[in-house]
Amino acid sequence: MAASTDIKWYRYTNKGAPQVTNNWGVIIPVLDACLVSGFSEQVVIDVLVTGKTVKLTYDTNPGYYNYQVITVSGSNAEEINGNFRIIKVSDDGLSYFYELEVPVTYTNATGYVTTKLTPLGWEKAYEGVDKAAYFIFQQLSS
Repeated sequence: MAASTDIKWYRYTNKGAPQVTNNWGVIIPVLDACLVSGFSEQVVIDVLVTGKTVKLTYDTNPGYYNYQVITVSGSNAEEINGNFRIIKVSDDGLSYFYELEVPVTYTNATGYVTTKLTPLGWEKAYEGVDKAAYFIFQQLSS
């Protein structure tokens, strides 16, 4: 069973993480990155699929951490695109692994594959000078 992606987390030490400083409006880029757009987009140089396990390899360490949720996009193999929880990081930090729901028959995928830390799924309703409003729509079950 693939790991749940419901809980997402970030660290200020993630590559490309927006930083909070003592300036007006600086929290808006942090909220945009974490809530709406995601951040730390990296290019994958190799994709290897073994059954349900996907191995992504980068030319430099992308700065993700074990158990963070990443968004994978750009592969010709649609099954490996989407949001996935990292289940293992290689010792050199160049390879990251995640699991699919079901095994696939091919072993590698092509395309311009990129990854980024997955945003929390909010939308930006308003932006003004040094201010913004965000919301998340959740349908309540009856």
